[in-house]
Formats: sequence, structure tokens, C-alpha cells
Amino acid sequence: MPIVVLCHTENRAMLESLQAAAGGDFLFEAWGDRRVGEAVTGNGLDHADAVLIDPDATGPDRFFLQVRERCADIPIFNLCGGSGKVRQAPSEKAGFLPMARPITLSGSDLPQAVDRIRKEVMSRRRRQAAALVLKQESKKIFAARKTTLHQLPVVDQLMEHAPIGILLTREDGVITYANHCAENMFAAPDKTLLDRPIASLFAGRQRKMLAAMFRAGNVPPEEPLDLVFSRQAGELGYATLRIVPVNAHRDATNRMIIIEDVTDKIVARIEAEAHAQTRAEFLASMSHELRTPLNAIIGFGEMMYEGVFGPLDAKYQEYAGHILSSGRHLLEVINDTLDLAKIEAKRVEVDLRDVDIAPLLEETVRYVEPQSNSKGIAITVKLPESPLSFRTDQRLLRQVLINLLSNAVKYTPASGKVTVEVRCPDSRRLSIAVSDTGVGIAEGDFDCILEPFGQVRRNLQIAQEGTGLGLPLAKQLTELLGGTLSISSQVGIGTEVSLFFPLRAA
Repeated sequence: MPIVVLCHTENRAMLESLQAAAGGDFLFEAWGDRRVGEAVTGNGLDHADAVLIDPDATGPDRFFLQVRERCADIPIFNLCGGSGKVRQAPSEKAGFLPMARPITLSGSDLPQAVDRIRKEVMSRRRRQAAALVLKQESKKIFAARKTTLHQLPVVDQLMEHAPIGILLTREDGVITYANHCAENMFAAPDKTLLDRPIASLFAGRQRKMLAAMFRAGNVPPEEPLDLVFSRQAGELGYATLRIVPVNAHRDATNRMIIIEDVTDKIVARIEAEAHAQTRAEFLASMSHELRTPLNAIIGFGEMMYEGVFGPLDAKYQEYAGHILSSGRHLLEVINDTLDLAKIEAKRVEVDLRDVDIAPLLEETVRYVEPQSNSKGIAITVKLPESPLSFRTDQRLLRQVLINLLSNAVKYTPASGKVTVEVRCPDSRRLSIAVSDTGVGIAEGDFDCILEPFGQVRRNLQIAQEGTGLGLPLAKQLTELLGGTLSISSQVGIGTEVSLFFPLRAA
């Protein structure tokens, strides 16, 4: 952007010399030009960077006073060289001393004059830019402060009516503010918590601990503390306390104490754990009472069906077969239910050992072969070329695989295929995938079949035969072993259930 200089002079030859020496970076406008005339009336100084006054021109004092009145910071230079006569303008009496000496336009002084004007103008531009930035930042600060002032009543209302207790304290732990919830928690009338040490709200070792923490200044910021306090009517309650440092103010408040009454949550958790424990103990105690007569029913049913003490006619043998299949189905339901109860009660012990995967799969396939052979279903096992073993609980993993293979055979039509494939996606994981060519599962039913007793009516007869516990039990046992279970399926094509386990170091 060129430097614009308004010139009060009648010597155009000097201006032409000055313009030639300055080059295109400068624009010199003489007294007679329109903008100079506007400058005199106060309308044309906005675009000007400097003013040159020739004391030999007409009315220099009046021109100077009008310029200075309308633009106090613009550089004004006292031009010398028109008639060769050097004199000081009378305007010195009005405070006109913009430079130490006048600018001389003769000989070698011309480049120095241009350089002097440039330096003065650039210095002024820097001051103007800094002032503009300061003005903008001041506006932002004022706007932010105005917004904050408008929001303060809202913040006060939020704190006062928050559903958790909020206290403000000094560094020594003395309370300076308590909201309505905090007063209700400690059964304190209006404002009676103020000026009390926060440690006084608790008793015994907890009071001593809090007092020592604040006295030593060793307060863990935002570290939750679990405390017991006295509720209304003298009942004991449980609270979680967090201490949040805040900026110090004139009232020396520099701690925010957030107290949440978690009594109801803890009581509900204790009751839920007691209920789960009671249920687990009931199921465990009933296992003997249920299994003993059921085993007798199954045993006698087998003897009758096989004709150990003599042949039965066809009708009685059919009835004995129904008794036998129903008894086995009921035993399966009881066993799965008890296993789920043990997992929920965390009473399942995990025995981690190095397990060779190939023999385990062979054993599992033999277990379900009677089912698969009766339907003409081929079970294929795919293993890595090199032997593979990893640390897991062999008994629990066998139960998971039996459940998955039994499901695959059950939901695969006659002459279908079931495949078990062991893969190592990387050096840190092992996967076992059980896939079938069965009826498949819609994607929207995945969550249902992973819930206990959740069944999708893919086939009415098959669904009536199942318990709805095979997949949920397999999922929970897999997670107990540190793995994950995932399902992919397409209706009418088949299902693949994949197990992923970390390869633990021996």
C-alpha cells in the first residue's frame, strides 16, 4: 500500500523531485488537489499517512492548526528548500515540533528526507495496528465478561437446585457455601453448615482423615472418597465425595466439594447380591433333589426301552422312549440352568492349563456324533498344519464346543454339513469357528438368542426341543475364559459362531 503524503506547497518542481526520488511507494498530493482541500476542512485525512508544510507557502500556520486539530497523531514535516529561505513556522508557539530539524530537498539530503518520512509513517502504522488489535481484544473481553455476568444467576440456580450436594470451602476446609441438597443430606437447617469445617460432618476415623488432609494441604483433586455419614433421623448413609480445586477469589474459596448420596444404590446392590446368592444357593441345593429322582427315571426308562427284563410290546416301548427322551431333555435344562446360576454367582472355578486343541475337538465331535449320524450330517474339522495348544480351562471349553456343535446339528436339516475350523488371525489370538448349513438366523434376532431361554422360532419342532440356554451359556463361559463370541448368519444359508481367545504365555 503506497504512502500518501498531503503537501502544502506552491513549488511543484520540488514535489516532482521528491516523487522521482521516492518511487512508486509514495504518492505526493499538492495543495491545489481536491483531497488536500478536503484535508483542510477535515474530510480528507483518513487516507493520508503524512503532511508536508512549506513555510514559504500561503498560510502555513492555519493549515497546520487545522490538520493537527483533526488528526493529532499524523506526522507533520516542515519542508525547506522552495526559495532557499529557511525559517521556523510561527506554529511552534502552538506546540508544532514534529521533528528535530526541517527536511531539506537539495542535493544528497533528498534520499534522507524520503527515508525519514518512510520511518515516521511505518512507525505510525504499527501503532495503529497495535491499537486496533487492542481494541478488538478489549471488545472480546468486554463481551465475554458481559456474557459471564448474565450467566451468573443461571449458574447460581443450577448449583442451588442440583440433585447432588455441592459445598464450597476455603483451603482449610471451612465451608463458605452449601446448596439445598447438601443441607438436606446432613439434616442441617438453612445456612447452618456455613463456617463449619467439612470434617465435622463425618465421624470417627473419617473425620480425622479429612481434617488431616485439609490441614496438610494434601487433598487429592477429584479422587472419589467413599464415606459414611449420618442422614436424617440418625440413619447412616453412604456418600461419594469428590474435591475439585477452583480458582481462588477474594473470599478465599478454593475448593468445591461434590457429595453424592449413594445409599440407595449401595442398598440396592447389596440386596441384588444377596438375592443372587440366595438363588444360587437354592439352585445348588435343589440340584441333588432334582437330579437324583431324574436319574432314576432315566435309568429305569432305559431298562424298559431296551427290554432288560423282557421285551415290551411296541406301544409300551414307544411310551418308554418318550419317557427317556423327556427325562434327558429335562436333565439338560437343569444342568444348563445350574451352570448359568453358578456363573452369575461367580462360583465357577477356572483351571488354566496348556490344552492341545486337536484331541479336544476330536473328543467333542465324538460326543455329538450320535445326533449327527441320525440325521446324516457330516462334521468336518479343519486344523492348522502345525500342532497348536494354548492356556485355557479344558472342561469349560469342552462344554462351550459341545453346546455350539449340538446347536449346529440341531438346526441343520438332514444331509447338511457342520464345520469346525481353528484359525490364528495373528500371533496374539486364536479363533474357533463352528459353521453349519442350517436354517440361519435373522440379524435382528441375534440379541434374543443370546439371552437365557431366548429362542427364535426358526422351526417349531426344533424350537420345542431346545432349551434356549446353549448359546447364552456358551457366551458367558467364553467370556469367563477371557474370550469373545460373535455370530454371523444368513437365513436359509447357515450360521457361523466364532470364538476368539488370547494366546496366553505358558
